[in-house]
Amino acid sequence: MKKILLEFYYPIIRDDGFQAKAEQWKTNIKTFAWDTSVLKIVDNLVIGAVREKKDVS
Repeated sequence: MKKILLEFYYPIIRDDGFQAKAEQWKTNIKTFAWDTSVLKIVDNLVIGAVREKKDVS
C-alpha cells in the first residue's frame, strides 16, 4: 500500500491542475458526494476508469 500511495496517489495529488479540480469537486457535494478528500477523489477516478474500460471491452 505504501508503494501505491507514494508512487501513484501522491504524485497525482501534488499536481497543481489536479489540486484545483479536486477543490471544485469537494465543494460540489450535490454532484460529487463521494469526493470527500483528494485521496478519495483519485480512488473514485481509478474506479470509474476501470468500470469504463469494462463497459468498452
